[in-house]
Amino acid sequence: MIMNPLSIQIGYQQLLEAVRQLPENQLSQLMIDIKNNISKPNVVPEVSDFQQFLLSAPTMSKKQHEEFTENRKKFNQWRTL
Repeated sequence: MIMNPLSIQIGYQQLLEAVRQLPENQLSQLMIDIKNNISKPNVVPEVSDFQQFLLSAPTMSKKQHEEFTENRKKFNQWRTL
């Protein structure tokens, strides 16, 4: 059976209402079709060299970040005097 593609624009709520009216067997089949045909495969995005460079940069520990924040507050107080 050859099916012609059908293109319509309906809102999410309208679609949800239409799906709720399906008989149980068609609803089950629709759920299977959605899982098998529509869901995207697990594709691992490629990481560029620059992104890899950024991801490999050193990071602050929680303690270092707290010290940085405290020092920043002190510098801001000192600047306004």
